[in-house]
Amino acid sequence: EPFPLPRELFLSQSPFLKAAVSSTWTQDPGKPVDLSDHSAETFNDYINCVYLTRVPMPDFTPPEDASDDDDGPTWMPTEPFVCTRTDFGSLIRIYVLADKLGDLATANIVMDAIVEYASAAMANFDDQDIRSIYEATAGVSNPLRKLCVYQYVLERKIAINPAFAPVQLLSEVYFENLGILNGAGDEERVKEIFETPATTRDRCYFHQHDSEHAECTD
Repeated sequence: EPFPLPRELFLSQSPFLKAAVSSTWTQDPGKPVDLSDHSAETFNDYINCVYLTRVPMPDFTPPEDASDDDDGPTWMPTEPFVCTRTDFGSLIRIYVLADKLGDLATANIVMDAIVEYASAAMANFDDQDIRSIYEATAGVSNPLRKLCVYQYVLERKIAINPAFAPVQLLSEVYFENLGILNGAGDEERVKEIFETPATTRDRCYFHQHDSEHAECTD
């Protein structure tokens, strides 16, 4: 499915797209860029995130008259109005696309949404999410991989199935635990490490930066 895009906006956002339409890559600058390995749904959600400079998310704030019963809360979060679906799977796919395009500004925005969604919805990556992340990313410094390790090691939100988990995740979890044990120093430091949820960490911890995307400022 073709997506006509405002050239100036998206070429400034994405080094990948800028290179793809340049004469150094193709003799036909007007030729469409093939991103058929990503769904039209994901690309549409990515476009909306670029235009809005945020990810439309459900409102998880309970109303004043909300109450709980034995089956849990009696209220439901409002639905998002732009993203096709709001769950880890769709957010992961938007992030992977933004990362591939070199659009770090949008990737960082989506990463913030993933962290906030995990906290607000009291959710965490499942086996399929983890598999998708490790198939689509590379390197221990990738923010999605860092969050996988963080959820398991520090927030204790993931129960890893060794038979299903990627070998890279098991290795990264091992070395993260080893680093904490070797570098903690005292009981108070260990307590501080394990009581720091992802949502309260420095904003840059799960972000990517380069010469065109400066370090975060609050």
